[in-house]
Amino acid sequence: MFDEKAFENRLTTSWLGQDFIYVEQLDSTNSYLRRAESDKVGHGTICLTDHQTHGRGRYERKWVTRPSANLTFTIAFKPSRVAGLHVLTLASALAITETVDQCLDVECDIKWPNDIYYKNKKLGGILTESVFTGNQIDRVLVGIGLNVNQEKFSEPIDQTATSMYQIAGGKSFKREPILAGVLQRIEHFYSQWQRFDVKLLKAINRRIIGYGEWVSLQVGGERYDGKCKFLGINEEGALVVLTSNDEIKTFSYEQVHITTD
Repeated sequence: MFDEKAFENRLTTSWLGQDFIYVEQLDSTNSYLRRAESDKVGHGTICLTDHQTHGRGRYERKWVTRPSANLTFTIAFKPSRVAGLHVLTLASALAITETVDQCLDVECDIKWPNDIYYKNKKLGGILTESVFTGNQIDRVLVGIGLNVNQEKFSEPIDQTATSMYQIAGGKSFKREPILAGVLQRIEHFYSQWQRFDVKLLKAINRRIIGYGEWVSLQVGGERYDGKCKFLGINEEGALVVLTSNDEIKTFSYEQVHITTD
């Protein structure tokens, strides 16, 4: 089981994760914080579970994880602005890559639009959802799944997924300091995001697979004609490319997929 006391002893943030909800088993941490009343969820509230029975990814894909082996949690933000929310998703991905890199002495990547990869295998994923009250956003939920101590994966994802345990050659990790490290970085990146700090965009771009390269795009499920040079993301979190006709085009993350082959 997740050791709440050990986590509290390692947490060094000023606000993120200070309101911490641990539930041994849940359908989904995103769903839990979505269902909660607004006054029960603060800015920086975190919900973590050891056993997520109906974890979700993009397009309602299932996120399957072995109980008590990994990190499955959701962060609730109540931002003062809503522009560039996808940058916040990517900033969370950046925090995970940096934390894992420090633990394993490796270099992880961000796969557009919201996954963490190591050597072409998925190590973690993020699902960001917004909760509205009328026409106003009440909270933004950033759900994170990170494979920490998963020893093996069932077919067919065993060919495409990995864990920190596997990367380290069979070494187990304490999850509490990993989570504390991720949150420390996210809190710092959140401050940069609020200030529209260009340093954050540069740091994210350097991590995204295909950045600075000529890549192939699928837009709305259709292959985009010709190769495009991936120029990174802008302040809104949109993907920016240079076409073979020397045109600058931007795409929202819902529209486009990148392939580097």
